[in-house]
Amino acid sequence: METGGVQKVLLNILNNLDKNKFDITLLLNLYQGELLKDIPKFITVQYIGKGKEFMNKNFFLKKIQLIIRAGTLKFYNKFPQLLYKKLKLYDQQVEIGFFHYNYDDVLNSPNRKSKKIGWMHGDIKNITINGNKKNFIAKFLKFNTMVYVSQQTMESAKSFNENIVKNAKIIYNPIDIDDIIAKSEQKINIEISSSKNDSIKSFISVGRIKPGKGYQFLIDAHKKLINDGIYHKIYIIGNGEYKAELVKKVIEYNIEESFIFLGEYKNPYPLIKEADYFILPSLSEAYPLVIAESLILEKPIITTDVGGIREMMVDQENGIFIPSKNEQALYEAMKTMISDPKKGKFFVENNKKFKEIFSPVAIYKEIEKLFTK
Repeated sequence: METGGVQKVLLNILNNLDKNKFDITLLLNLYQGELLKDIPKFITVQYIGKGKEFMNKNFFLKKIQLIIRAGTLKFYNKFPQLLYKKLKLYDQQVEIGFFHYNYDDVLNSPNRKSKKIGWMHGDIKNITINGNKKNFIAKFLKFNTMVYVSQQTMESAKSFNENIVKNAKIIYNPIDIDDIIAKSEQKINIEISSSKNDSIKSFISVGRIKPGKGYQFLIDAHKKLINDGIYHKIYIIGNGEYKAELVKKVIEYNIEESFIFLGEYKNPYPLIKEADYFILPSLSEAYPLVIAESLILEKPIITTDVGGIREMMVDQENGIFIPSKNEQALYEAMKTMISDPKKGKFFVENNKKFKEIFSPVAIYKEIEKLFTK
């Protein structure tokens, strides 16, 4: 349960299901991550192995624990019936593969009587999997119901196999609006630049730092704006395997004071609220929660035209759409935002309606219906 958009969606759902109607077990391969403590208390948490944060600090003992953990995972993957017997999972009526890497676990379940549901959160064209994608998508038809978080996500899978519509259902990610607004009011231990703080315009982005998030193009666009005398700051919230390479690029460009990596923040909402604009340069997305969160916080948005974002907002009404992998388009969009304050204010006014548009009540009812039907 490490910090991520899909994990946050899962927590939103768990927190809002009727605990008097559902007896929920969350089965984790590994008990680890910053979000463990956010799992509702009424949820039964089962796991196969513990995360590294719970292991012995001694290097050699930790190595032994890791070897034992890997062997345990392989053993139960081969003999799931023993895991189900040990954890008493045979009485579950519904089993859900909420992450694409858990599909086989659900489909190979020894519990033959359960209703099986898969959940697809990404554009299949951009998801890295082992093996052939057509074979992977063929698994979708083995579920009783396959949930897609946007129309675009389903259409992407359909381009590989038209039959997936037979058991398909589109359910948008629920968003806890009250929680986002309340958390955005919390005090933060840093002050970022913004038009109201020090008259320096600022952009903020949130996401795991990996090549698919497009930050390499954002750095180039930022550098070009700085060279042209258009000073501003960009803040990145998140960590990831690509961070070291991006930091190196920022240092080479000598822009460390204006392109700033803030690291991981469990509550990014005060920072999003404080910044002037939100920017998402991703190469692919499905139905990104962070776009909805930024709209709820009334931020003008620059986003690449990917995934289901057009199902969430309208170009030139709520923000600016740009093509992905396009440094020049990022440059032009940021230049427009900085040089035309009226456009930003126009977006802010239009985005005030999203507190009602993203109301999750109907979505939770739809999810409960899916589980009980």
